[in-house]
Order: sequence, then structure tokens, then C-alpha cells
Amino acid sequence: MNDFLWAVSWFSSLCGEFSTKDADGVSWTEDGEHWLVCHHDDKGNVVLVTVADAKDEKYDRRMYAVIGYCAYHQIPYEIA
Repeated sequence: MNDFLWAVSWFSSLCGEFSTKDADGVSWTEDGEHWLVCHHDDKGNVVLVTVADAKDEKYDRRMYAVIGYCAYHQIPYEIA
């Protein structure tokens, strides 16, 4: 299994099923806004994870868990 599938699997176990899939990756949505986007390249490598800054404290746990996963696995991430 490639890095992208591992990341999506872990994020899905934490955040639920992803909402949107396109050629660049997958997204998770809350209240109509993408709060997590996992981008990949043609080889199945994660190239960037974009995490929206949580507007509500109830999302903080998931946001920090995603950031921790990325940091541990040396996956580039940004907080938007």
C-alpha cells in the first residue's frame, strides 16, 4: 500500500469518510468547508496535507492528531 492510501486510511479512521476526491487528492468537509485536504503525486506519495485552523474547539483534537501524524511520518503539511 502506498503512502497516500495509508494516510487517507488513518485520517478516515480519525475524521470519518472523506467528502471529495479529485485528481490531486481527497478532502474532508465540515459545515460546507474543506478543513483537511490530502494531496498526492502520480506515484502515490503524499506531497502536502492542508489543515484548516479549527474554528471550533471540538475540531481541535482531530486537527492536532492530523498534524502529529504528518510530523511523525515527515509528511509536509500547512495550516491554512
